[in-house]
Amino acid sequence: MKIADGMKTFRKEFKVITERREQALDITEKVDEALRESGISEGLCVVNSLHTSSGIIISDSDMLLNEDMSGILAGIVPQKDSYLHNDNDFKKNASAHLKAMIMGLGVTIPVSSSRLDLGTYQTIYYLEYDGKREKTFLVKCFGE
Repeated sequence: MKIADGMKTFRKEFKVITERREQALDITEKVDEALRESGISEGLCVVNSLHTSSGIIISDSDMLLNEDMSGILAGIVPQKDSYLHNDNDFKKNASAHLKAMIMGLGVTIPVSSSRLDLGTYQTIYYLEYDGKREKTFLVKCFGE
């Protein structure tokens, strides 16, 4: 789809299923795959979770940082039944929604010369807070 002279858009959804309720998945290669398919050489890629109980971040390639953040988030937003949302939702997943609100649902990455403009150790992660079921994230690329 073209949105202006020379500018086009590309959209691709990816399905993920985590092995644990809370888990970080490296999705950098999937985002790069979408960018290659888009044919866009200069522009932006937006990566967004299509669920309110998961998110997308850019962090260091050391997965231990994600474990550290998981521990910090557990201290800020513990898993408990007393959240108001849990009174109206059979899944009792208020803590997952709150963690996603803190971490954010998406990121925007510049694209130059058909490559994601990421630093040496920067990695794109899908963060799941209510997993073990199929979820979707979106990659939308804009540019020329």
